[in-house]
Amino acid sequence: MRRREFTILLGAAAAWPLAARAQRANKIRQIGFLAPRPLSTPSKPDAYYDAFVQKMKDLGYIEGKNLHIEWRSAQGNYQRLSALAAELVNANPEIIVTDGTPPVEALRRATSTIPTVTAAVGDPVKSGFAASLARPGGNITGLSLITTDLGPKYFELPSMVVPKISRVAFLMNPGTSVHLTILKGVEAGAERDGAKVLRVDARTMDEVEQGFTLMHQEGVQALIVAPDAFFLGQRRHAAARR
Repeated sequence: MRRREFTILLGAAAAWPLAARAQRANKIRQIGFLAPRPLSTPSKPDAYYDAFVQKMKDLGYIEGKNLHIEWRSAQGNYQRLSALAAELVNANPEIIVTDGTPPVEALRRATSTIPTVTAAVGDPVKSGFAASLARPGGNITGLSLITTDLGPKYFELPSMVVPKISRVAFLMNPGTSVHLTILKGVEAGAERDGAKVLRVDARTMDEVEQGFTLMHQEGVQALIVAPDAFFLGQRRHAAARR
């Protein structure tokens, strides 16, 4: 009986690791995704968001099979970000993915525990997302564009294309703190060349349209667009409005 009991126990013990591995393999991973602009659709695909889904698939995580993505989109209206961030936190995903400074700011206010990964922010240290680049601390990580020191360079590019440029516009989102820092650099670069900068604030597509009307009225010779997820999603429309 002792030998038989030992054999049964040994068999059960050997099965435990296999069961654990099977449970992990069958587990559906839960990801939250806070998108600042409209999500990809068959009629209006967004290569940026589609690339995320495809890369997860390449890594073996397939939506509807072993991966669930809880999508939330602000549809370009950043005033919705705080409410959407709270919804995602209440859904309690294992991790939240986002893109851009405003969504990260909303998620920082909503949670200090759920890991947050961002595709790009302007300056995570100045924005308060990280203690330092070497030791960020907290629950926020990801990639940084470090664009805040490039303001003068932003002006140099159009000045190379348009000799003796005197009037440029800077399209920015007033709700994005790093845009103000970039604007100061653009103004500094323009001042050295005796040029003027027209600040154009826009949070929605209607405000972008109004901004283009203002640019035409002011005789702007070139447009500088601040790095922003919403503006990126509207790049084709903006180019057509030149």
